[in-house]
Amino acid sequence: MSRTLWEHEDKLLNQRLTWLMASQALLFVAYGGVPGAGEAAELRNVIPPLGVAINGLVLLGTLAAIVAQVVLRVTHTNGTGNRLLVSMPCTVCGWITAIGIPASFLTAWMFVW
Repeated sequence: MSRTLWEHEDKLLNQRLTWLMASQALLFVAYGGVPGAGEAAELRNVIPPLGVAINGLVLLGTLAAIVAQVVLRVTHTNGTGNRLLVSMPCTVCGWITAIGIPASFLTAWMFVW
């Protein structure tokens, strides 16, 4: 059961990052395609805050999944070894990546904004 819950949280992380990548690609293309002058220029003022907001939400969801995995690890190993059959060093590298991707996009949007 705990392994299934772990896999569910891992899939949620993947889905959130996939949604993020798709949304950010669309927003950057939209931002680059909007002319800098005229009526459309107002749209350029909306896109960066939207990018920041989306990144913030995905980062929050990512942190929630990581916390859920930490809780699963603490509550389901009982000090008797790794019953979840997940490598902690690999898991931590995955967590760093899962946090780093939205953090990188957030930094880019803040620079553009």
